[in-house]
Amino acid sequence: MEREELRKLKVEAKSKNITNRELAEVVGLSESMISKVFNYKATTSEHNLAKMKHYVETKRIYKWVQVPIA
Repeated sequence: MEREELRKLKVEAKSKNITNRELAEVVGLSESMISKVFNYKATTSEHNLAKMKHYVETKRIYKWVQVPIA
């Protein structure tokens, strides 16, 4: 995965309020390793990157909205 693609993944994860802890549990890495990957300090296998990407892209966002009752 290239830096630009990884940057976009990080931005999307942040916009969906996905924490490094949550991502670490799904992928099977430590929180610090996820942080290092996102900050370009370390790399991980393509398999782990694919799992991260799949989770971030398929995570749904639910928003509670208040609807006035007439």
